[in-house]
Amino acid sequence: NYITVFSSAAALRPFIVSVVYSALAAVIVVGGLLFVVSDMTLAIALFAAEIPEPLRTLTVIGTYVPAQILLTAGTLRLIRRRRRPR
Repeated sequence: NYITVFSSAAALRPFIVSVVYSALAAVIVVGGLLFVVSDMTLAIALFAAEIPEPLRTLTVIGTYVPAQILLTAGTLRLIRRRRRPR
């Protein structure tokens, strides 16, 4: 019956793995989006509009550093997960 199948660990494993990979992918995507915000701020300041220096610096550094942290952490966790024996 369905309860027996879906309550077993083997049946839930693909679901759990997909949730974990989705969470890791979400971390990487958020890091990527923050990186885009950082670069777009620089591009707008350079080519389109004048952005006051304190605001530009705060926006660039405030998005670039977390972006790098999230991209690195998500990628390293993803690599570690793939290296684990199954």
